Formats: sequence, structure tokens, C-alpha cells
Amino acid sequence: AESLITLGHTVNLVGVSRGGYPALEAFARYPNLINRVVVYASPLDMENYDWTLWAKQHTQQELEEAIEYFSELDSPMSLAEMGHYNGIADRILLLYGGRDKICPPIDHCIPFEGHGADCRIFRFNGHDVSLNRRARSMAIQFLK
Repeated sequence: AESLITLGHTVNLVGVSRGGYPALEAFARYPNLINRVVVYASPLDMENYDWTLWAKQHTQQELEEAIEYFSELDSPMSLAEMGHYNGIADRILLLYGGRDKICPPIDHCIPFEGHGADCRIFRFNGHDVSLNRRARSMAIQFLK
């Protein structure tokens, strides 16, 4: 936050997968320093996450590291439920793949939309939605 303050202007944040988690946490904590946030296929509700999905695609060590990583941060969903995005959620764009098994939109994107964020689902994409040309174009337009 201190380095953002020295810039003298607001910034935009983009987070892909795990990167969306700290981007949204930073936005909740420093909304005056961050203009807009775009999140691609990020886990937003880790308190209710099905870790068996992760375990099928990663080693035991990677699983343990991920659980530790997510336990150290407040989840964006819990921050939303505490009201941290009230009045600023319209500055959040969530982009998800409809076939994403790692971060299914039904569990992460759609519930967060109830807090005011714009949730877009690209039904033929999986967790790779950041590679979708339409999704990238939408993100660029949103950040302008």
C-alpha cells in the first residue's frame, strides 16, 4: 500500500487464478488506491472449497502449500459478506469459464455477483478463460 500511495494516482489490478485472491483482498482494504479489479477464474470462497479437486491435479506438497497460502488471507467471499465491497463492487469484473472444474463459477463467481460485482461466464472455457480473446477484450474495456 505504501508504494501505491507514493505513485500519486490509483492503479488497476488484474489477477489470474490464485492471483485474484490477493487482488480482491487489496481492493477491499485499499479501495481509494485501486481504481478497478479484473479477476480471471479465481477461487473466491475457500472456506467451502472442495480440495479433492485440487488434490487430483497437484502433488501432496502443492496441496499443502495451497491450503497454507489461502489460510493466511481473508477470502474475498468473507470480505464481501462483512461488507468490505459495499459501494465499490461495481469496480470488480469477474471472468470465469463455464467448464472450470478448479473454480466452478457456481461456487465462486455467481455468489460474489450477489454482492454487486459483474460476473461473466464463458461457457466453453475452463480454467484457461484468461486466454479467451473476448474475455481479454472485455477486461481491457472495463479497465479503460
